[in-house]
Amino acid sequence: MFALAVAVGLTPELLPVIVNVNFARNARLLASQGLIIKDLASVHAFGSMDTLCLEKVEALISGDPLKREVKSTITALSTAGVSVKILTGDDAAPAIAAARVAGIANTDHPLTGSKIRGMNDEALAAELDECSVCAELSPTDKARIIRVLRLTGDHVVGFLGEGPNDAGALRAADIGLAPEGGAALARECADVIMTTHDLRTLLEGVEAGRTALGNILKYIKITASSNFGNAFSVVLASVVLPFLPMRAVQLVAQNLLYDLSQIFLPWDRVDNSAKEKPRSWSADSIGRFMLIFGPLSSIFDVLTFAFLWYVIGANSVAEQAVFQTGWFMVGLATQLTIVHVLRTETVPFFGNRAIAPLGIATLIALIVGLTLPFSPVAQWFGFEPMPWIYFGWILFTVAGYALAAQLTKTVYRRVYGQWM
Repeated sequence: MFALAVAVGLTPELLPVIVNVNFARNARLLASQGLIIKDLASVHAFGSMDTLCLEKVEALISGDPLKREVKSTITALSTAGVSVKILTGDDAAPAIAAARVAGIANTDHPLTGSKIRGMNDEALAAELDECSVCAELSPTDKARIIRVLRLTGDHVVGFLGEGPNDAGALRAADIGLAPEGGAALARECADVIMTTHDLRTLLEGVEAGRTALGNILKYIKITASSNFGNAFSVVLASVVLPFLPMRAVQLVAQNLLYDLSQIFLPWDRVDNSAKEKPRSWSADSIGRFMLIFGPLSSIFDVLTFAFLWYVIGANSVAEQAVFQTGWFMVGLATQLTIVHVLRTETVPFFGNRAIAPLGIATLIALIVGLTLPFSPVAQWFGFEPMPWIYFGWILFTVAGYALAAQLTKTVYRRVYGQWM
């Protein structure tokens, strides 16, 4: 049971909830702004998209009144790290003219369908890095360009098309977009339906996607590192102590209180830096974060073990319940505090503060965890009331861990050039 509890403690159990609530919340927000999300994974694709391909610009400036808005939107997308390309079956000259009006860069050397068909994928990927206009394309050419951008060029690609001939390209893209007035086949193949002709709604989609991804990565990285540190400490203590450092039911209760406190994380604020550029999942980044911040918590766990053993006197099998209770309280307090330290790259509680519901949920979980050993159900969990002096140790440990994590966070950002 103890081994199973440790395994459960390593698992970020709330992840499916955090992911789906994040995507559903942002999908609902985008629907009110003119983007109907057919597939929730498209919210993630919006946040990761670094290349947007348009079937043609003329279909989106809806004439002269929207030219200025389209140009400003193209500029904003470029600033946000999303390059824009035109993939059209039309002749090159009008496509180049439209691209220049829209403010799209790299229009001097267009690629044509006939030239593309003579290239292998590697050569085409290299050309596409320097070219923003591809003209005289067949439907097959469009789909191939998108596949090459994705698979050979390692880009996350969006495609906006409205005709039946765009079906292949819409399917090939990471995120296919079609206007509400487009062909039925295009709408069927698209992941997102645009109910407005205003291209600026795509900026809303990009921001929503990056916000959702930012909050998901918060939960994964913080929880994985915290759980890893706790599991490491549990295993270490199990080797040297003459009793279990914590009962299985206590481990599960600690994990449950932590997870319930994070239920409002999908609504949390995200640092502006997390929304500046396209972002994707990175197992290396998650692993690196976990291996740095996980053992950091174990340092304070070991100090707590020593305090309980030498100061409190919980150094025998007869006093194991006192040891287990003490570590439960410190472990939960540090877990809950570190969420607020690591959730933002700024100074916690002063910079980008957590939303009120998240702060309240964290406080409630902390109060429940610290008062549980004094409650009528304490015996059922195997808890013993702790001496009041121990609350001073909890405060000291939480403050020390928060300061150490903040300093480590500063070094981490300087070394790796990013936070979450």
